[in-house]
Amino acid sequence: MNITGETLTPQEALEIGLVNRVYPQAETREKTMDYARKIVESATYAVSNIKLSFYEWKGDAAQCSYPL
Repeated sequence: MNITGETLTPQEALEIGLVNRVYPQAETREKTMDYARKIVESATYAVSNIKLSFYEWKGDAAQCSYPL
């Protein structure tokens, strides 16, 4: 997609697993905030380990040195 410039509809992105959920545009902000609240309310240790794993995988040592 990046190389060819091909675009996908939201439904196509959902079908191939590029996204987990698709909402009507009018609900996007509300659903995004709901998801953000879930992350904030999650176990801090689990979220910080996920972030650390991501930064280590990405090879971004500078990000690993920041508090999670």
